[in-house]
Amino acid sequence: RVPLLAARAQHQLLSSLPLLRVLEAHAERPGVLQQVQSLSARQDALSVWTDSLLAKIVLASSCNNKQAVATAYAEMGRRCRETGNLHTAKDMMKRCLESRMRQDARFYEDVFELKLRQGGNPCEKLCAVIRTEAAKHQESEEASQYFLILAKVAKAGWERSEMSYTVAWEAICTARRLAGQHGGLAESIACSRLVEFADAVLRKAELSRQQAAIDGTAASAVTPAVQRSLAASLVKDVIRILQLGGSSGQAQEEAFRMAHERLPRVFELLAADKECCPNFDSQAASMPTWPLLRWLAQALAHLPQVPALLGPLRTLARQFPQALFWPLQLTSHPDVVGTRVEDFRPLWTELNSCGAPVQLALTFTKALECLTNPDMRFTGELKQLHSAISREDRAGAKARWADIWQNLLSPDQCFHGAVHVGLAEQVKQVLQGLGRKLGLAATSGELPETEFHASKREAWQKLLQVLDKTATDSIRHGPGRKAPLEAFSRWLARFDARGSWLGSSAERLEIPGQYSGMEQPDLRSHVRMMRFSPEILVMASKQRPKRLVMLGSDEQEHWFLVKGGEDVRLDERVEQLFGVVNSLLSSDSTPGLRVRTYAVVPLLPDLGILEWVRDTKPLKNVVLETAKAKELKEVEAHNLRLEWAKRFGQQLMPRYAKIFAVSKADIKVVFAGCCGALPRGANLRAYLSRVALGPEALWHLRQRFASSLAVTSAASYLLGIGDRHLDNHLFCLRSAEVVPIDFGYSFGIGALLPVPELVPFRLTGFLLSALQPLAGQFAHGTFCTGLAAVLGCCRDRAELLQDACALFVREPLL
Repeated sequence: RVPLLAARAQHQLLSSLPLLRVLEAHAERPGVLQQVQSLSARQDALSVWTDSLLAKIVLASSCNNKQAVATAYAEMGRRCRETGNLHTAKDMMKRCLESRMRQDARFYEDVFELKLRQGGNPCEKLCAVIRTEAAKHQESEEASQYFLILAKVAKAGWERSEMSYTVAWEAICTARRLAGQHGGLAESIACSRLVEFADAVLRKAELSRQQAAIDGTAASAVTPAVQRSLAASLVKDVIRILQLGGSSGQAQEEAFRMAHERLPRVFELLAADKECCPNFDSQAASMPTWPLLRWLAQALAHLPQVPALLGPLRTLARQFPQALFWPLQLTSHPDVVGTRVEDFRPLWTELNSCGAPVQLALTFTKALECLTNPDMRFTGELKQLHSAISREDRAGAKARWADIWQNLLSPDQCFHGAVHVGLAEQVKQVLQGLGRKLGLAATSGELPETEFHASKREAWQKLLQVLDKTATDSIRHGPGRKAPLEAFSRWLARFDARGSWLGSSAERLEIPGQYSGMEQPDLRSHVRMMRFSPEILVMASKQRPKRLVMLGSDEQEHWFLVKGGEDVRLDERVEQLFGVVNSLLSSDSTPGLRVRTYAVVPLLPDLGILEWVRDTKPLKNVVLETAKAKELKEVEAHNLRLEWAKRFGQQLMPRYAKIFAVSKADIKVVFAGCCGALPRGANLRAYLSRVALGPEALWHLRQRFASSLAVTSAASYLLGIGDRHLDNHLFCLRSAEVVPIDFGYSFGIGALLPVPELVPFRLTGFLLSALQPLAGQFAHGTFCTGLAAVLGCCRDRAELLQDACALFVREPLL
């Protein structure tokens, strides 16, 4: 029970107890100013922070410390401004001015931020005041702070179309030059502001150019030469921020994080104009390479157009070779890049030269391909062969038959198990018997094009029908059952790396999915593959993926789902976008909000592995458990809905059109009747009450569920993710978080289905029951607040999501 209750206990200790101790110390020594501890983000959302600030004011006043009183008033004014209480914020800043002995840059920044929020003040007039104040400071570090304030006000004027962008650009360049004399935190902040402003000007110019091409309006006043200069400054300062690092406080860490997020934008600018940063090679040489780990897919996709990326990627290959295996194997595949395979050869050479286990990784990939059901692959290949024969494409049919013979009918005894060998033998028997009767010499992989003449089309069709039935009848291990690993892959079943514990690096292969790119990897703590569990679980979905258990060097089991015959790159990119959303929400203003993600590692265009999310179950299973049923057909409410829908016909499209014509009031009556047929305890609230250890635990579970549902719903809406049925939501049994899976219908594809998906996200009565009674009819409270916070945060930083989505233009999947 301790983990569930610790958060609330920590809140009480961090707010009330330290404050009481400070007051007690002040009572004992009234003449000494006591330090009041700052509160964390968890307390910022509560009213307790006012007690902290009032205590600071009282203690400072009793000690006659006017500067401390002014600082407390300024902090209170800043918090009131952030919450939208501008009237109180103005009053607090007046009191700060009356108490302050000396004015600093932070005070002026708060004052002008307040004036910008209030509106009605011409930005040009405000800029004149800041210039006057900046002229009073000769020290470069202090002057740079005032020029940053000037740049912020001038940027607001540019956004309001009151001023030209040049005023803000000159101010921020001056601040950047002055801060560069000191380095460290000041330079990181100045570079971050410059990057943000340059990006805003470039995006506005791009939008203006696109709009001018559509309606013929005047293009942006920013000339191409200026745009090239802005892009060069952006690229240069992003690299500089990464060089400075993020270990000198929260402000520098935030600057580093935002520079990390903008790397895809850097790749796009370099691809659009190779001359925008001619010194990129020398600048990137001193940049840490681990931030590239998060954006490897983008970097490799841009490599053919941006050869300057080869240097950082080669350094990355030497430092973290096993992080580059799988992305490089996928990106350099001929089906992905076509004739551009040679662009990636230097990276393979680098991996081989540094002693990385390249050959072992390629062998492992080949072994994982064996986990794909051969009947599924064989059926798909037969369909493509049939299509080529129908089109009278003799050369294509010949090549397709050669691939079938090599990949499916000639199994390697070292890799393939009995399932593959048995199917190959059965198919060869059919070819020798029926093939000869039909006059087809299909007993080898090399057939002349004359064998696919139009006169033999009917014979081929009969043969392919029999082969398809043979493959279907060869299924041994059905879905939902365990199967021996050796039946599919002998290499995986016999793999044992325990003998290579002290061997060379070429003999040690890491378990995939350990490079998140969010922090510098510690290779000493990475887990290596030792063995594989002798059994796999065959899943019930269409392609029958397999659950594979890897036994690692940490003496733990690592579960993965191996998907063959499917392209998991879309899942990987959606998870990457979820990571961007989490990064945007990682600020102190949005504590507790995150999308629960998992590792997705594409290996080939039709093969990938996904991290198995343990201690979860589909929401469908939760519904069935609460309804005390094993299948949906045993739930009366489900049957009532089906019976009512069948009244409008059996075919889907005509039925949908008729149901859509029914009045909303009648639909609500029928829906209420179906809901009323559910058992009394068939709701998520009852389920959480049953699994919680007590009232405190129930409160925390509901709060976590509401926050998780809010951020998952908002992120899914932004990315246009559809097909959100009960099997595509996992429910975490430990934290009550929602885990979204299966993103085949993303980016609005659900709206193009024969029966379009029109709802933005799933929010049914079953889910709402967990938020009651506090949420009310419109899901107020934690869910509504979290939803608004996520949407607002993503709207303010929409360009970062757009940069991450640019990969779909380079490598389209939809």
